[in-house]
Amino acid sequence: MLPILYKDSTAWNTDVPIAVMTGINNKTTQLSNWVRAGLVRNDAKYWLFASCLVITAAIIFIVFSILRNNLETSCTIRQTCLLLFFDSQTNTYSLSKLQALGWTAFVLWSYLYLALGRFFLTGDFLIPDLNESVLELLGISYTGLLTARGVGKSFPKNDIASTQPRLCDLFSENNEISLPRLQLFSFTIVGFILYFAATFNPDFFRTGLPKIPGTLNALLLVSQGGYIGGKLTGSSAVNHILPRRIKAPFTVPITIYGKNFADKTTILVQGLQNPIAATFMNQNAVQLSLQNATLDLGLKQLVIIPPTGGSYVIENALEVIAPKIHKTLRTDPTGHTALEVDFIGIVLNGEPLTVQLVTTPPPPKQPGGAAPPIAQPPPQQPSGAAPPIAPPPAAPQQTYPPLAIAHMAGNRYMATRPGGLTTGDTIRIAATDGSFAFETTVNGTATDGYES
Repeated sequence: MLPILYKDSTAWNTDVPIAVMTGINNKTTQLSNWVRAGLVRNDAKYWLFASCLVITAAIIFIVFSILRNNLETSCTIRQTCLLLFFDSQTNTYSLSKLQALGWTAFVLWSYLYLALGRFFLTGDFLIPDLNESVLELLGISYTGLLTARGVGKSFPKNDIASTQPRLCDLFSENNEISLPRLQLFSFTIVGFILYFAATFNPDFFRTGLPKIPGTLNALLLVSQGGYIGGKLTGSSAVNHILPRRIKAPFTVPITIYGKNFADKTTILVQGLQNPIAATFMNQNAVQLSLQNATLDLGLKQLVIIPPTGGSYVIENALEVIAPKIHKTLRTDPTGHTALEVDFIGIVLNGEPLTVQLVTTPPPPKQPGGAAPPIAQPPPQQPSGAAPPIAPPPAAPQQTYPPLAIAHMAGNRYMATRPGGLTTGDTIRIAATDGSFAFETTVNGTATDGYES
């Protein structure tokens, strides 16, 4: 009768006596010496696998919580997660940050899986080594990250910083596919998949962390070099345009900020027939005047034409606006009065807005219009000296709960306030970057037309 291998069903491993027996025609001919060997349950690796994932996720969650607590409370969970590889210098998602963060998470999880697996499954309590190929991989990732940040300050990415960040920033530049970025992005994702699959090797706990082939590290190094080289070879670049929204008759000049501008640069605005000579301010800024120009509403591209040639296009660089709103009184989920605002003549695409109270109707007077009574001085003291009369306390200033505005769909937004809006309130709705602002009154009924 075979011995019971697991006396405790909750144990992941156990020591059992094992011997090798040989026989002929079902007859035992030879029996080896008995030795003790460790057996591991089939599902032990899966439980350990999941446990290490949970621990790694907990570490990332702690970082996530610290990051979220230092940001605005309006940031959603998705936005906070994306900020882990967000580049504040260019307002885009950073490919080098994604690579460094991804490899850090994968190596952290696999090393934890290896160490705890040896501890609990094999009884080996020695801290396992990190093989050289993994260290080389991390070195390539973080060297690329630091180099890209340094190069980015001198050779910024050719993208408008006021544009909302998009995931396609990881492999594109100025709305065009960037081959160096695409190559590094593709091989990074492939590397993640191959490394993760290699951890399912049955001999993982014996052989250690997956060994990265030298050719794969070399390929990632070449891709990293091409990515950084693409930053170095850029000539001039545009990062900020102020103001980015303009209204006829365009009396405010447009200032374009970037890098390596030259004198006698001309700019072609979408909708105009001829390029306009820009006023050269310095290598980092040029100015453009569109006064009395005729432009249709909407987003406009700019073509930057340096005097040395090599023009390039900046998509959606400017927006010609003539904002109007249509207002409708609604009821928010708590049953209080809210104001729905539908914008036309401007492209918002869910852009976050701000709202604040400008004026509010005065509170109703007390019955009869009588002013509150003034406190009388206390009676005169026996000594004949009356104490000084204290002035009446100032009336407490009325405070109002803050307003909030949320995107609904398209160009429709909903302005709310705890307790509801008050008819007659004047509110100011504005873009977070100050590119436009609009004041309106909370009316008692919905408006039939648009107001400007």
